[in-house]
Amino acid sequence: MSVRKLRTLIEVAATGSFSAAADRVFITHAAVSQQMKSLELEFGVEIFDRSSRRPVLTSQGRMITERAHRLIQDYDTLTQMDNDPGFNGEINLGAVRTTLSAVIPQTLARMAKTCPNLNIHVVPGLTMQLVEQVERGMIDLALISRPRVLKSGLNWRVIAREKLTLLAPSSETLQDINELLTTKPFIRFSRQAIIGGDIESWLHSKSIRVQDRMELENIEAICTMVELGLGVSIVPFNPAYMKKSSDIRYLELDADIGVRELGTICREDGIKQTAILALEQEMKNVCCRSFSRQ
Repeated sequence: MSVRKLRTLIEVAATGSFSAAADRVFITHAAVSQQMKSLELEFGVEIFDRSSRRPVLTSQGRMITERAHRLIQDYDTLTQMDNDPGFNGEINLGAVRTTLSAVIPQTLARMAKTCPNLNIHVVPGLTMQLVEQVERGMIDLALISRPRVLKSGLNWRVIAREKLTLLAPSSETLQDINELLTTKPFIRFSRQAIIGGDIESWLHSKSIRVQDRMELENIEAICTMVELGLGVSIVPFNPAYMKKSSDIRYLELDADIGVRELGTICREDGIKQTAILALEQEMKNVCCRSFSRQ
């Protein structure tokens, strides 16, 4: 019996799906099925009711899953890192995709120098997906947009505050923001992301009806589209992952659109706090250096 199989079992029980569990533990559907069959052979019981199309736990399966939760917690406690500045062990770090081109790579590069024995595994995703994985203990720390609701038991720390900015091609002569947004093709920041939903709410509050052209969650891709004159966009601006381009005009929006708070979230009862704090500090350093060079 392996810890990995028990983690997979917990995810199957939580999601009610082999496919969804496979996505959470980063293996294939077939591998999940093989792991569950292996557990049944090891325990000598049926963990799942085979008469159902979906993986439904038997009474024995529920008992095993409950004990698996406790075993995983005990295992994680036993593998707690010590407080030595060098750190040893592994951190599972979630990150929204806007941070993967600069903030995360620069942080990892610095951590590799100061903590060479610390293995950091990066898990990309959307904010709410990553929050759920932190809650379930699948990842130790996530760099995300501030969630609309912060549940008890979770710690939130701000890393950077990013102004929302209108991007337009430098060749565009219009100056009025409302006119730009209503007459030019609009390249949306993905509404699956929290900030994309906030942008949509702001447009609605201003009664601005945009002409949708495409919807992307990669800021670098959005900038390229704007540079090539394919439309205008609204994005959170952070020089850590956005280089000023002479082919783009950057226009300030009304203050009521607010800012995106980029920050970290982890469990209050997490057992890797020393390494987590070191990671957070390096993320802050990356963002501070970028803003100071702007």
